[in-house]
Amino acid sequence: MFLVMSDLEHILAEKDRRFLDRLARPLGENFVFRLGRSYYKFPNYPWFFFGNGVDPAAAMRRQVRLVSRRFGRYCRLARTVVVPYSEGYFLKQETVEAEKISLDMIERDAKVREAVSRLLSDNDQLWEQHGYYLDMIGSEGFSDPSRLHNLLWDGERIVLFDFGMLNARSANPLFAAVSVALHELQRWYLRKYLENIGHPMETNVSHRPRRRG
Repeated sequence: MFLVMSDLEHILAEKDRRFLDRLARPLGENFVFRLGRSYYKFPNYPWFFFGNGVDPAAAMRRQVRLVSRRFGRYCRLARTVVVPYSEGYFLKQETVEAEKISLDMIERDAKVREAVSRLLSDNDQLWEQHGYYLDMIGSEGFSDPSRLHNLLWDGERIVLFDFGMLNARSANPLFAAVSVALHELQRWYLRKYLENIGHPMETNVSHRPRRRG
């Protein structure tokens, strides 16, 4: 997947055409639309996540690589290109044929349950070691708790389509503080999610990211 200049101009024109739709998204949400076989994700305010003075496209590429190294051994990752442009960056991602993971799927399918539990454990270790935490819920998850909106299932593996991550060490201290609070909320939510089907979340790590230095 790559872009030529005419593609870029067409995508940015489409983003501008949907300007009011973008303004309706919450601060922490990507603005997403589909063209052809690809999805395009524009962060509302990239500086909020990475801090001023940070190259957001380079930071996002590092984040995608981190997700790939940590979870790519047993999860399928949607093919993703980070495209820099004048306002920061956007993501071009392939369309994935998969279903959002639901409470019902976890309850009735041991393979799904095992995959979700492994992802939870690895996510806790990632937070402990690096201060990052993969967003496994999305804002829709709190309005529709029957599904994990940021986790998909293709029949064999979890599909990661969203690479949004909490970051307790962000150069923006506000987002770092928000990340710590949202991490605690997500862990509580996910623990309750599994407890509802009689499979409590188990982890052997503490929940504070280690400090550098």
